Amino acid sequence: MEEIYLSAKEVAELKGCSERYIQSQVQKGNIQAEQISGQATGQGGVQYRIPLSGLERKLQTKFKRRLRAVEKATDPEEETASISLEDLTHEEREQIIFWKRTLEEWQQYRNGVSSKEKADEAFLEMFKIRYPDVKVTRPSLYRKWQDWQ
Repeated sequence: MEEIYLSAKEVAELKGCSERYIQSQVQKGNIQAEQISGQATGQGGVQYRIPLSGLERKLQTKFKRRLRAVEKATDPEEETASISLEDLTHEEREQIIFWKRTLEEWQQYRNGVSSKEKADEAFLEMFKIRYPDVKVTRPSLYRKWQDWQ
């Protein structure tokens, strides 16, 4: 299969960080990339081609999911594409189960409450006590809930 290359901007979108951060990680050697010179980009004419195979497995999987979703949207007659459990590592499956349970608990906590914002704040405080090593914010809960839907 032919290698897929991504721009620093595409990798930043996948990772949920800034394009500048990805560029600095490439410059430090933390992310492998090919440097392409001569194209006017506002960065001294330097762009990076980052091989998909050089990224973390979870980013590769995320990219492939997005690619399938785009392909599905452009070809409505194509059968529904899905990732099989064999495509996921044990750790990825555990993470899915963890976040599914967390999102279900969060939604139950919010039910019947007049102020969703206050319920969210209280849930996050409780979550931080239960899982001090897991960093989660209100926007990240909403993002994960949207992705789950």
